[in-house]
Formats: sequence, structure tokens, C-alpha cells
Amino acid sequence: MGPERPSADRGVAAPFSRASGCRAKGWLVGRHGPLPRSEELGAHGRRAPGEEVCYSSSRMTQILAGATLERPPGPKYVASLPYAELTFPSSWPKLATLAKWRKTAPGLELGVVAPYGVRTGEKGALRFDEGLEERFAWYLNALGALRGHAVVPTGSELSTSKRDRERLAAYFERLKADDPERLIVWAPTGIWSRELAHPFAAEQGVVCAYDPLLDFPPEGPVGYARLKAMGERQRFSEGVLFDLLDRLEDAGFEKAYVALESERSFREASQLQQLAAAGE
Repeated sequence: MGPERPSADRGVAAPFSRASGCRAKGWLVGRHGPLPRSEELGAHGRRAPGEEVCYSSSRMTQILAGATLERPPGPKYVASLPYAELTFPSSWPKLATLAKWRKTAPGLELGVVAPYGVRTGEKGALRFDEGLEERFAWYLNALGALRGHAVVPTGSELSTSKRDRERLAAYFERLKADDPERLIVWAPTGIWSRELAHPFAAEQGVVCAYDPLLDFPPEGPVGYARLKAMGERQRFSEGVLFDLLDRLEDAGFEKAYVALESERSFREASQLQQLAAAGE
């Protein structure tokens, strides 16, 4: 059994409120309270619901926090954060423009979200025709110009049928063939449950994105967290950000990318990165 997942509006807990005993031993106090890191996991490899945890001040997971943006970020963002997830919802920039901008931010890691038009042909999702071939070629060139990771969202348009699985696998293969070293992230929604999505992603050699505050993590050395402020969760408070760091650390990733989407995404991502750095 994994840890009980909180509701989307969680964040009222004070992560450092149970400091007695832990701080004296050089530990940071997580939202679950004091328990040495070595004793954190139970017999089944996961923390029992309500079990209290105190973790080492040296984090094992490298955190790369960023915001989901509709355009390449400016100098202030680049100076503050190590990652950005780019979307192009309305217009697709010229490749020369992207390449020129990339020179201004050589150290920033980027995820480039495949727009709907890059994933959908006239006959449906991932069904290549002449138009989709042209749009997909733009996406490959944009990934090259930006030296970015591929982020492929899918929704209700993609079923779990054998045919759609084959189309999705073929789509990933096209991305791999263009650059075998490229990180490919799949962000499934719709009817793809965790039980179906995680093993399929592992079979394809891609990273399955997830919301750590709402779901269990996939296995693997690299994690990719996508969190959107919506409904009752309108912002990411300090308590939520501490909770997020705890869960990413618990997942055992070597590296974890985090893309926050909210009205305050730059501020919240910057705070998350600062909290992560303080625990290194």
C-alpha cells in the first residue's frame, strides 16, 4: 500500500512544525513528522499512511523546477530557474527565432510540448497524413533548435485499444529516430489509468508524467511532475511545495523535472527550487 494521497487543496500543514529531536540530529522535518530516513519505508517499501517521517538534510533527488509557459522566458526567468516547459497553443514560432533565442539561454533545460496539431491528423489522433507529416516535421525541427525534451500529452482522443497503442508506440519511435538521446515524456489523461499508463511507458522507454500530489509515481531514474492550479487548488502554497518535495524524494528518482502551471507559476517554481536547494 502506498502513502495516502491528499486532496488537491492540501497545503495547510506546516512541514517544519515537529522540529524537536530531528533538528538536533541534523534532520529536516517533513510533513509526516520525525522518523529516521533509514526507517522511513516499511516492509512493503512504502510509508504507511500517517507514519511520521524525518529525512536527511541532504536530498538524493536532483530537482529541476520550472513553469509551463506559452513563449520562451526572459532573462529574469533564465537567471532564476533551471527548467521551463514550453507550449505553443496559438502560433508556432519560426525555427530561426527559436534558435536565436536558445543562444540567450544555453544552460536552461527545456521541455517542448507537442501541440494538438502535431499529434492529430484529419482522421484522428496520431493518424499521419500529409498535413500531420508537415506539422510533425516542424516539431522535430523545433526540438532540435531548442535542444529540448519532447513532452507529448494525450487525452480522451486516444483510447487504450491495441490500434491506438500501436499508433502511440510508432509516434514515440519517430521521436527516438530523430534523436536517440532525447528525453521523451508522455503525459496521458483521459481513460489511461496509472495501472495501464506506467507499464506502457516503461515498455516504450519513455517517462510517464504524473501529479505527485494526486497519484503514485512511476518507477525509473527520471521523474516528470506536471501540476496545474485548478478547481480547489488555485495556488501552490509553501506547505504544498514541501509536500511535493517529500513525495519526489520518496519516489527515489535521481532527477525530477517539475512543471507548474498557475497564475503565479514563476514565483512558485522559484520558491520550490529554493526549497530544494536548501535541502541539498
